[in-house]
Amino acid sequence: MKHRPGAAIRGLSVFAVVVRVSLGCLFLWSGMVKIRMPYDFLSDVYNYELVGPRLGMFVAMTLPWFELIVGACLLGGLCVTGALLGSMAMAAAFTFAISWAVYHGLSIGCGCFGSGGLVGYGPLARAIIIFWLSGAAYFVEVFMNPRIFARSHGSQRSGLARVATTIRDVVGRKRLERSAT
Repeated sequence: MKHRPGAAIRGLSVFAVVVRVSLGCLFLWSGMVKIRMPYDFLSDVYNYELVGPRLGMFVAMTLPWFELIVGACLLGGLCVTGALLGSMAMAAAFTFAISWAVYHGLSIGCGCFGSGGLVGYGPLARAIIIFWLSGAAYFVEVFMNPRIFARSHGSQRSGLARVATTIRDVVGRKRLERSAT
C-alpha cells in the first residue's frame, strides 16, 4: 500500500469540518437557551461572583448573542477562522469561570445550557475540551487548509511555507515603502 500525504490532509480537513459543525450546533443551542431565559442567565452570571452589577449585565446581554453569531458562522462556514478564535476565547473564559467556582467551592448552576447542571469537574472538562477542539480546528484551518492563502500566493504549499512567504512579502513591501520615501 502506497502512502499518500494528501489523504492525511483530507482527513484533517474532515476533522475540522466535523468539529466546526459540532461546535456551531453547541453554541447555537447554548445561545438560544440564554436568549430565551435572559434573567436566569443573568442570575447565573452574578452567582459566579466574578463581576459587578454593570459588567454582569453587559456579559448577560452580549455573551448569548456572541455565542449565536459564532455558532452561525461555524455552521455556515463564514469567517471560520475568526469564529474558531471566538470559540477559543469563550472556552477559555468558561474554563476560568468554572475553575474559579470550583476552587471557591461555589455550589451554583453552570449557566451553560440553561437550568440544570451544577458547576463541577464535568462542565470544567467540557470547557477544556471545547477549547482544545477549537484550537485544533483553527490550526487545521490556518496551516493545513490550502485554500486560505491560495488566492494571494497562487500555490498549495505547506502551511509553514505559506506563513513564511506571507511574512517575507509584508517585510518586502515595508522596505519598498521606506525606500520610496
